[in-house]
Amino acid sequence: MMRYAKKFTLLALAVMLLAGSFFCFKLFAPLSSSGKWKEVQIPEGATYREGINILKREGIIESEMLFLIIGRITMTDRKIRAGYYNLNSSMSPWDIFEALKKGRIVQSAITITGGSKLDDIKIKFKYRGLLDDASWQIVYDKEFLKSLDIDAPSLEGYIFPETYNFSKGMKPEVIFSIMVQKMRDEFNEPLRKRAREIGMSENNVLTLASIIEKEALQDKERAIISSVYHNRLKKPMKLQADPTVLYV
Repeated sequence: MMRYAKKFTLLALAVMLLAGSFFCFKLFAPLSSSGKWKEVQIPEGATYREGINILKREGIIESEMLFLIIGRITMTDRKIRAGYYNLNSSMSPWDIFEALKKGRIVQSAITITGGSKLDDIKIKFKYRGLLDDASWQIVYDKEFLKSLDIDAPSLEGYIFPETYNFSKGMKPEVIFSIMVQKMRDEFNEPLRKRAREIGMSENNVLTLASIIEKEALQDKERAIISSVYHNRLKKPMKLQADPTVLYV
């Protein structure tokens, strides 16, 4: 009896070892050796299982069950980050799983330079494929501007010059909220207080800052130009600055 039990145990161990070896082979063996890179979108609100189904449909993975098992073992099967993933069927299932687990979605760097007009910024967003003509119109949307507490006809002057990283498929409301918040983080309370002391609103300050940025060719010129414009505003006089025609 003991001999049969020992044989059964050895057989069970052999089966487990064989199954484990097969699982590891499937986990690290790519579906194809000559696959093409493809951007696959995981929509907002999709579950982990739904995301895996999408990868299966797109021909990126072969076995949904393999990914469901890995997700359950690693306890990462409860959520998946929405966005566009740059994947290839020549990647191993483990590498694909790692990309999903870490949320490695496609991101683009957008650099906004000082004094940039909305039209300049629009070109950059369209070139990166982050926004189209329709979604861009939100920069003029009255309700959206109101939600950001902006008393102006557009976001002109409210986008802080900085390098931003945005993911493809990100909602325009989120993109511009981030950029406006960055501006307000820089335009802090001490600066707001000073603006109130000289009788300038947030919009006045940002418009003037944009004009100065456009007019100044070198950093050292900004303080001089700013002083001249402030003196003209106090009189009051016309600014007589070339860039002002852009802000009419």
